Amino acid sequence: MSTSSLSSRPLVAEQPCEAHSHYLKDGVLFHTVDLAIKAFDDMLLKEIATHSCGECIITALQQRLSMLSKLDPDFLALDQITKTERITDEHRDSIFEVQRLKGDLEASEEECKQLHQVLKHWEHEKRVAIDRARTAEEDLKKSVALAEADRKQATHDRKKAQQWQAKVDDLQLKLQQKQTTQDDNDAGKKMPKDATNSDISGLQRGLEKVKLQLKKKQDEFQAKVQALQTTTKKLKDLEEERAKDQENMYDLKRELDGLIHIQKEETAENTSGYIRAQFDLKQKERQLEGLARQFEALKERYREQQASQTALDRALKIEKEKNKRLIDKISKLTAYEPLGDADIADRIRIRNIIDQVQERLAIAAGLSAAPGESLSLTWRLALGPGSDDASRIQRAKELLPEEKISSHDIAFVKNEDALRHACQSYSRFRAPGNDLHKLLERTGYLTSLDRYLKQTHSEAARPSLGAMIDYICPPSGSVE
Repeated sequence: MSTSSLSSRPLVAEQPCEAHSHYLKDGVLFHTVDLAIKAFDDMLLKEIATHSCGECIITALQQRLSMLSKLDPDFLALDQITKTERITDEHRDSIFEVQRLKGDLEASEEECKQLHQVLKHWEHEKRVAIDRARTAEEDLKKSVALAEADRKQATHDRKKAQQWQAKVDDLQLKLQQKQTTQDDNDAGKKMPKDATNSDISGLQRGLEKVKLQLKKKQDEFQAKVQALQTTTKKLKDLEEERAKDQENMYDLKRELDGLIHIQKEETAENTSGYIRAQFDLKQKERQLEGLARQFEALKERYREQQASQTALDRALKIEKEKNKRLIDKISKLTAYEPLGDADIADRIRIRNIIDQVQERLAIAAGLSAAPGESLSLTWRLALGPGSDDASRIQRAKELLPEEKISSHDIAFVKNEDALRHACQSYSRFRAPGNDLHKLLERTGYLTSLDRYLKQTHSEAARPSLGAMIDYICPPSGSVE
């Protein structure tokens, strides 16, 4: 298998499937995995294009990449999630509708309670009016009975007075007859004066006594007549009051009948509204039950998908570990001879150190590369057109104030020798045609540095170049 045919062969991982692309909107993890696979493809093609590997290694790499590319990251069916959200919204809307119907029902019940209270009030007023009318009627009956008794007593007293008057008239008649008889006897014979006077005196006393009794009875009769008149007046007043109470009672009855009619109409209306509300409530409850069943089914499917996702996560983790071990193995195989010539590779890596340092400084300074321009070129242009190292270093420090950069960046800026190499308009470590490499492993840089310094016999450059390697590839355990 030739390297040209291998480099021209499209790898599966370079074109993610449609479901994969759809899931990348929400899955940061799988986006990172996809980028890692793509970067690994690029690095592998560059390494293989410049190094002769065995057929078994290339075949193993292709199989591993195919396995990684077949991992489907679409663990959750987004349409199911959308359907779950829609059912949840319908469930929430149904709950709101049920609450609204319950509120209307409670308001109707409250209106019925108020109407019942008004009816109770008017019924109480009616009972009070009826009691007052009944009391007035009883008082009237008592007054009538008393007046009747007084009338009977007055009639009896009148009869008695008439009897006494008859007796008085009879006595007066007898007295007159006796006087006439006495006058006649006086004409025949003269009676004794004392006897006649005594009889006349006795009759007069009896007559006076009868007159006094008659006068007393007449006074009593007049008193009875006055009492009867007073009672009659009271009776008339009671009858008038009773008539007024009856009229008020009739008015209350008419109002009560009107309220009862209104209550019947509102009760019928509220009953129909209550029945409709109950019917709507039952329909909403049935809808809620259906939505709840659908929601439970979706939850069960979601749990199954979560379990499947967990299994795929474990498989992906295992594959990533295998991939990392494979990358480490490839790095060890290709760290020293990417071009088949260790001396050229070392020179390119030394030049690559400068590029990587300048790119990292550009990022720390917040610079953005123009289209088609590398960050290292952006950094060199930002330092100005001059070639004076001192002015370019001063400009670099202005672009990298300590309060805006990390402690790792500050430590590098304080290294004057290392910073000078990163700021020179043309570094003696740079050479054209070295764009085959991006950021490499620290061990590869250190190996190339050792070989380069041995060949050039220039140990004086070790601290500055070593500082640049520490800047772009910090030792393990250090803080970025």
